[in-house]
Amino acid sequence: MTILSIAGCSQRPEVAGIYLAGGGSEYYTIESSLLRGLNVTGSSDGVKWNAFRKGDTLYMTFSLGLAPPGDTAVQISTRLELVPSDNTPGDWDLIGFFHDPADLRPSFLIEPPVSSFLHRVDDKRIEAFFEKVSLFNRNPADKELFERVRELAADILADHPEDLYVRNLYLHALLLEPGLSIDSDCFHSLKRSIVEWTSDYHQSDCEVVQGLFSQAERALYGVELSASRCNAYDFVAEHFAPEADLASRLAHFPAVLEYDEFVWPLSGYAKNASPSYFEMLTGLKVFLAESYFMMMQGRTAQAGQLIAASYRLGQLLSCSGGEMNRLIGASFRGLAAQGLVVLVLDVSNTASDIEQLWPVLELLDECERTISLEEVKYIQPAVRDGATSARCQCILMAAAARHRLLSEGEFPQSADEFAPLLPEGSPKDPFGSQRMKFFSREDSFSCYSVGPDEQDDRAEVAYDPTNGTLSGGDIVLEVPRQRRYPFPQDGVRATSFEDFRRQFPNGLPLDPFGPARAPDMERSLQISNTTPVYVYSRGPDLDIDTGDLLERFVPETRYDPTNGMISSGDLFVEIPQ
Repeated sequence: MTILSIAGCSQRPEVAGIYLAGGGSEYYTIESSLLRGLNVTGSSDGVKWNAFRKGDTLYMTFSLGLAPPGDTAVQISTRLELVPSDNTPGDWDLIGFFHDPADLRPSFLIEPPVSSFLHRVDDKRIEAFFEKVSLFNRNPADKELFERVRELAADILADHPEDLYVRNLYLHALLLEPGLSIDSDCFHSLKRSIVEWTSDYHQSDCEVVQGLFSQAERALYGVELSASRCNAYDFVAEHFAPEADLASRLAHFPAVLEYDEFVWPLSGYAKNASPSYFEMLTGLKVFLAESYFMMMQGRTAQAGQLIAASYRLGQLLSCSGGEMNRLIGASFRGLAAQGLVVLVLDVSNTASDIEQLWPVLELLDECERTISLEEVKYIQPAVRDGATSARCQCILMAAAARHRLLSEGEFPQSADEFAPLLPEGSPKDPFGSQRMKFFSREDSFSCYSVGPDEQDDRAEVAYDPTNGTLSGGDIVLEVPRQRRYPFPQDGVRATSFEDFRRQFPNGLPLDPFGPARAPDMERSLQISNTTPVYVYSRGPDLDIDTGDLLERFVPETRYDPTNGMISSGDLFVEIPQ
């Protein structure tokens, strides 16, 4: 729960209304000066806000600075446009939002409007409740403070028993209990309340209040799932725990393939601190680099399991609920897809290799179909999910095409030539109603999706989300007749830098930690000009020099995540002579 109060900065203003927002997850106090049309600004918990009224319309702007590790701060701003509610006197309906807060023309009109986006509940105890929640979030082990939060929520509910927003507030107070389990009184109160109130929420026409209640339902289910040891969240939290070293992570992470669901807990009852998005992303990049090292050692099966598990984690997050989780899941799947492409196009050198890899690809494809694009309300998560799914379908087609090349000597020329791996031909395109497209040349095979614009560019224009989520272009995967990175089945051996480069004249796969906008050869994994030869990644700390020094680099200390997810140390493999 967050607190954001739209109130003056110098003196405590006259409050004209207390509003619950986000279905009951946050609140605003609206002061009289704002309702008279005056401008109000301030900040809370790192969020800068500005609010003003123009006629019957209320404008609220929120700006948040994000600073991922290694990046400069990014300022994200959104302006909401609200009007007095037609259905509930005193409430405000959300009718649009703006990507450019300086522009009063909505960049996205909401049809139908989100009713009661701001819901008025004039109860002074709401401010006290959120203040206590904020204190508790800073000290979640304080059970006495939690009891005060729960008792206050129950008192507010007793005076507003039919208010769905206040009910949500009460439910989430219960979910804050430290160590919430299926044996606790709070769990039984939570389950009893959800069962009793479900029909009321389903009849509500307010999406935000329904959404927060659904989160409470899913959190309840997550507690039950964790009790049966079937929640992938618990596995991931333990796997990325600070005390887990790299060797144990590499050995145990593929077990995530055995899970079917990932349910985030609310902060109070989490037994393990959940790794952040950036920590998980860093961990998956480490896994991808290590999987390339395994390929160089001839450990193809282990590499495949590690990459597949990384992709599976992305799928689990994409299905775990919430638009942000879908975006995070799509980014994880996109990262792991780079490794799947290398497995299909470069490591697999016989039809038998493809056949051994195929069950893993089939499993991921089956799970991919559980990610429904129709359930996504907002454009960006839906398109990112669709683009990642299209990439997955391209990998399947590429595997089937290489299988035919390696067994028959030619790429598929027609749909029936994708058999036996794809007996029905190319898969359905996530964009539009047609199947994925393909064509063969003498030296290559191309498979592609028409992309978000659903226009067939014959794979001549590549879709690039940096040009805009809905930009043109096709999502393409090209399959060359000759492998770009010819990994030997029994592992690489080299006596010198020159010997290694003769075996890999096109360089090596892209380093997951390589500079994003550099040419491919500068972004790739690096080879040391030493004896013995080392192949290495820049690693999470990105402290390796550039230029000629790269080739002379000699790894000294192996990266160890127990020193911190982004800590010193190198990712490398020694190439035997």
